[in-house]
Parts: sequence; structure tokens; C-alpha cells
Amino acid sequence: MDTQWWMLGFALAVTGLTVAALVRPNALVRGNAIWSACSWFAGEFAPWLGAAAVVVLLLVATSTDALAGERGRLAGLLIFASACGLVAVTSRVKRTRSVLESALRDALGPAYLRDVPPARMPALIDEVPRRHYLRPVPRRSAAVELIADVRYPGGHERNVLDVYRPAAGCRAAPVLLQIHGGGWTRGHKRQQALPLVHHLASLGWVVVTPNYRLCPATRMPGPLIDCKAAMAWIRGHVGAYGGDPSFIAVTGGGSGAHLATLLALSFEEPELQPGFEQVDTRPAACVPLHGIYDLADRKHRHPDRRSRLRWLGENVLPCALERDALAWDLSSPLALLRPDAPPFFVLHGSHDALSPVGEAREFARELQRVSNDPVVYAELEGAQHGWDTLCSPRALHTVRAVTRFLEWCAARHRAQGSRLGNTDRARS
Repeated sequence: MDTQWWMLGFALAVTGLTVAALVRPNALVRGNAIWSACSWFAGEFAPWLGAAAVVVLLLVATSTDALAGERGRLAGLLIFASACGLVAVTSRVKRTRSVLESALRDALGPAYLRDVPPARMPALIDEVPRRHYLRPVPRRSAAVELIADVRYPGGHERNVLDVYRPAAGCRAAPVLLQIHGGGWTRGHKRQQALPLVHHLASLGWVVVTPNYRLCPATRMPGPLIDCKAAMAWIRGHVGAYGGDPSFIAVTGGGSGAHLATLLALSFEEPELQPGFEQVDTRPAACVPLHGIYDLADRKHRHPDRRSRLRWLGENVLPCALERDALAWDLSSPLALLRPDAPPFFVLHGSHDALSPVGEAREFARELQRVSNDPVVYAELEGAQHGWDTLCSPRALHTVRAVTRFLEWCAARHRAQGSRLGNTDRARS
């Protein structure tokens, strides 16, 4: 293959990635994992991709005659157009911070940060450290201690969890339970949301990340029962690790968001807590990212709904939808809305090809209508499924916003506890 053909192939690849990042997924590509991956890469790392394309173009132009012919000129034009498109993608990412902050202010009030004690204000950084932009792969700093593979009840080899905490130690620190995703059939506790996990642990939080039994070896509600068992373990043991068992928030992405949301909406269900029915598994707050909220897809948002329902019935749910619709509803957050749900911060990408954004909009809207506690909804323009996995600019802005929400929830929890304590002392 001559240089002109090679250059044209490279230009077409860059153009394809750019188009995937720019175009909202339609019925043809919705549910396509390859499209999702291409859109995710170009959308999260547009500056790197654009810079690499321009550098390759300049190197080829100065060292060969690859751009002299018709194919070479077409390649140059495609790369130029792609660079312009990637600039548009980058500008969209820059708006992430204002979108997230506006969502928080609209739901919690313009002065919501006043509720956070002054001692915690340094955690609410206004800017993402620029050094993180140069190292997209998350790395745990020396300020964070990892206690790995702690067993929690369940008896399965995957009933293990990791504990992240400040290396300098902590006492009565707020706790976050992070549930990994992976389509219920795969995934690991050290693969997802590490930018958030490391950041919160460095700010004085205790973060617990469990593995749980995977489908299809087990079926729902097996994974949910394991997550509740991990929550019960936290209630009983996190104090020994410096955490506050009275404040446990939960988060997750994708199927992890689905499980986190079920955890926040299905407390006080003894059949989901076999052997630990009396343990309080209600989280103090819930932050689902790019989640799934209606397994039965009753609004027909998925283009290949029949295949999706068949796959879920054969791999995740106990049976087919037509055999037991109630079992599907018990695993669908949209069917479990309740007024005593904890505060929620629902985040979703407008370009998510795997979890339709319309489902997240409906869930947040209906939960806002029912819940007595705040429900924050933020839709990130151009974001794809799993945007929070690596240290991309959008992921780091998300870390900042989620930190602010969780600090607000923790401050409100402390204030409510203080008021209750004062009331009890006055009565005595």
C-alpha cells in the first residue's frame, strides 16, 4: 500500500471517530457496542485525537509527497474537517462544568454550598487540576490507602470488597458504596469510577467497592442481594476502618447504576435480605450514572426490543417477561418509585448508545414528582456510555460535581443528626 492510500485510510478512520462523537445515536447504531466505544473514545479524548491527526498530517506533508496526489489531497481535507469537528466536541465538553453546576443549583438551591461546613470547603474545588489531563489512566496516590479483598457475607468467591480510605487515617468519615457495571455479566471492583473513588478517599471519605455474583450463573435479584449484603457489612464493620456507618451513599455506572438505584428504592424488603432482614440498607444518597431504569422497556425505546428482552430473560432475569411481569417490575427502578427515596443525582449522556437517555429523563422526572427529597438531573451534551471511567476532562468535571452533591448530602445528614441530638437532650 502506497503512502497516499495509507494516509487516506488514516484520515477516514479519524473522520469516522469524529462523526461517532458528533452524531446522536439513531435506531441504526443504538445498542451497538462498537459505535459506543468509538464515540466514547473520540468524545472523551477529542483534543488528543485532533492533535495526533494534525501531527501525522504535518509529518507526512513535510517528509513525503503523500498529499500531492488526489487521494492525498482528499486525506488532508478530511483531517482538516475532522479537526474542526473535534474542536466542536471539545467545546461541548467544556460546557460540562456549567451544565452540572446549573443542575445542582436548580435542585438544591443557588446557595446550597452554604450548608457545607467550612472545614469541608477545601473538598469543593472549583477547578480540576490540569495535571490530570496529561494522565488519563487513574492512579491511586500515596494519600489513599487500599485495603483489598475483604470478605463480606454470601459465601461466593466474588463476595469480596475493597476499602479505600485516607492513608493518614480518618474517623467517622462519610462512606460511599461504588457498584461496578458490566451488563450484569462481567466487571470488577477495580475497573470503574476510579477517578471518583481516588478523589473522595483523598478528601477524607471511605469508599467501598464490592464484587458481586454475575449473571447468568445467578439471576436477579442475586446481584442485588449481594450489594445489600455489602451494605450490611458496611453498617457493621466500616467503623473499624474509620467510616461513619450512619451515612452511606451509593453510586454506580450502567448496570451498576441500575443496582445502586434498586438499592435506594427497595429497602425494607426482607426477601431481598435473607439472613440479615433487620439491617438498615437504605442509603443516604444515590448517584446513578448512565443507568438502566426500565428493563421491560415499556416505552419501546430500544430499536431491537425483542432481542433485548430475550437476552435479559435468558441471562439476567429469572424468566421471560411474558411469564412473570412482576419479577421484571421488581428489578425495574421505574416501577419502584417511592416518596421516601433518598436524595438522587441522576447523570446521563445525551449520546448514550447503550442506555437510552429518554429512559433516564423519564426516571428523573417521575422520581421528582414522587420523592420528598431532592432529585438532581444532569444530561451531559455529547457524553457516551461510561464517560466517567478514565480521567478525561468530562469525567473530572463529573467528579467535581458528584463530590459537591455528596458533601451537601453529608452536611445535611450531620445537621439533621445534630438537631435530633439536641431534641433528645432537651426532652431528657
